[in-house]
This record gives sequence, C-alpha cells and structure tokens, in this order.
Amino acid sequence: MAERYPCPGCGAELEWSPGQGALNCPYCGHTEEPEAAVEQHAPVEHRLDSAAMTAAKGWGTEVKEVQCETCGAISEHDPKIIAADCAFCGSDQLHLYSASEDLIRPESVLPFVVDKSKAASDFKVWVSSLWFRPNALKQLARLAKVDGVYIPSWTFDAHTRSNWRAEAGHYYYETESYTEMVDGKPQRKTRQVRKTRWVPANGRRQDDFDDVLISASKGLEQSLFQGLQPFNLGELRKYDTSFLAGFIAERYQVNLESGFQIAKSKMDDTIRSNCAGDIPGDTHRNLRVSTSYSDETFKHVLLPIWIAAYDYQGKVYRYLVNGQTGKLHGTAPYSVIKIAAAVIFAILVIVIIVALGNYFGGNSR
Repeated sequence: MAERYPCPGCGAELEWSPGQGALNCPYCGHTEEPEAAVEQHAPVEHRLDSAAMTAAKGWGTEVKEVQCETCGAISEHDPKIIAADCAFCGSDQLHLYSASEDLIRPESVLPFVVDKSKAASDFKVWVSSLWFRPNALKQLARLAKVDGVYIPSWTFDAHTRSNWRAEAGHYYYETESYTEMVDGKPQRKTRQVRKTRWVPANGRRQDDFDDVLISASKGLEQSLFQGLQPFNLGELRKYDTSFLAGFIAERYQVNLESGFQIAKSKMDDTIRSNCAGDIPGDTHRNLRVSTSYSDETFKHVLLPIWIAAYDYQGKVYRYLVNGQTGKLHGTAPYSVIKIAAAVIFAILVIVIIVALGNYFGGNSR
C-alpha cells in the first residue's frame, strides 16, 4: 500500500528494502534513499481533547481498502491490487472498497529492518524447534507465505494525580503457650505468634506516563502483539508512504477513544501498584485509589510485523516476527499422538523404576 515510486533506471516500481534501509528496484537493483529515512524525527504528540482538529486525515495517497470476511481485518493495498489473500488468516474471502478518508493519519512509522528472507528462514527453524507438534508442520513451513504488514497502534502520554486510602498493617509478635505431646507425655511450650495491628493510612502521588503502547489491530490478537514487544520507539520516523512501498498497512479498528480506555486501564494498574508501595507498614488491605488525568496526548504509529498465517485441520495459526528486532512469536497445533506417546513412556519408566525398587528391596531382606 503506497504511492508509486517509479525506478529511474527501468521504470519498474521501487519497494522499501529492509536490508538496505532504502527504496530498491527488484529488477535492475537501483536503490534510492528517501529523505524520510535519514531525517531526524521528533514525533508530534496530539492532544487527546482536540484530535479531530489537529490530526491529519487519510493515508496521504490513493489506496484500496480490503476487508476480510473471515477475521474482520481491514488492510490498505495499492490501487492496482484486484484480489489477495488475507495476511492475518490466509482467507481469500475479501471485499475491496475505496479507502475512507476519516481515519487519523499515522504520525510516525517504524520501518522494517528484518528482511523477508530472514523472516521466512526463521519460520522453518521455529517450526523445527517446537516440541510435541505434528510432523506435517515442517511441510507447511516450506509452503507458508510470509507477508510484511504495518500494524496500527496508539501511544498515549498522561500526567496523573492520585489520592489513596487504605488500612496499613504492622506486624507484631506475642508469646503464646501451647501443649505438645512428647514421648506420650504432655509438655507446655511457648512460641512467637505473628499478629497484625491495623491503622488507617492515606496519601497522594503523581505519575507521568510516556508512550503507553496499545494495539489498534483487529487482525492480530492482543496476546500475540504483546509477545512481539518491545519495539524501540526511539527509532520512529516521520510517516512517509515510501516506507510502505511493497507492504500492507492495516487500518486501525480500535478507535482513539477505545484505545485510550485500554491505556487508562494499564495506567490504573500501575498507579494502584505504586500506591500500594507507598503504604507504610508490612501489609495493607482495603486500598482505594482516586485518580485524575491531565495533559493526555497520543500518537498514531505503524509497527512492522512479518506474518505467516497457515491452516492446520481447519484452524488458523500464526507465525510472527517483529520486523524491527527479529523477535519471534506465534501459535502452533499440538500433536495428540506425540503427547500421548510421551505420557505412556513416562508411565512405563515409573512402573519400571518402582518394579526394580521392589525387586532389589525384596532381595536385600
């Protein structure tokens, strides 16, 4: 999905080459480094309360929108694309539309660094390293198509002020007498028993959050997205369609408001943990936290991921590579036969060990 970049040498279309960090012609080898690839970029943080007025809209180039009927993901493709398989689930049940111009344009993009050949070869290694998986997966590793996709994400910043109340628990010890039978006779003994003194406590704190990252993808489950982190957001570049040449970009389907609510939930968890750490004493209970938010800002960023979606016995599994760091993550089916064989083998080993123990134990008498 991108603006056309004709090769000055042969007229073919240039594509972003992760290995070279530049636009490359797959036919004559011409390379061209766009300004966006080298210029320093200080991402603009848009205020959450005025996003509709300050943020640019649309992709900044002509695209076609493709929606998958199977998984629901919406991707943006070059206008010349007539049909394609869904990068997220492999389905060919797709519908093409004219792209909507109401989306908030990405502020920044994290370009691909890991190239396709590396992602594909790592897929074979990854499959071979899995335990208790069907042998047929090795064949799928040779057949799976790997797609480069930019995943939409939100980052959020905020300043918070929190008031908390709780009961602080302070441990103290008392000597307690008890009776214990020793050699059939009762004996009086003493022991130290820990008890807790509860006292009311309260306090306040301030926290600053920077770049709380939330996936805005529908094609990729949040758990899989988490498994690819971290991304080095310090390497973000200003959004430019040249980075997207030869790749697919997913349209966000977790909107800005919903994304911020997810981010707030993550921030609230952190704030609660921080407040718990502020409570004096040894333990606490009945913690209540009230938080106000201010200076909320956001960025819409695109993150690079290689995806191989493959079907095994009617269920879709995914192999993923962080396109910046090369970190691998994914899902794969288990082999019931291999697991059952391992369990039976383990039981047999235990039975043999017990039998040998009984045999030698009996002969030693």
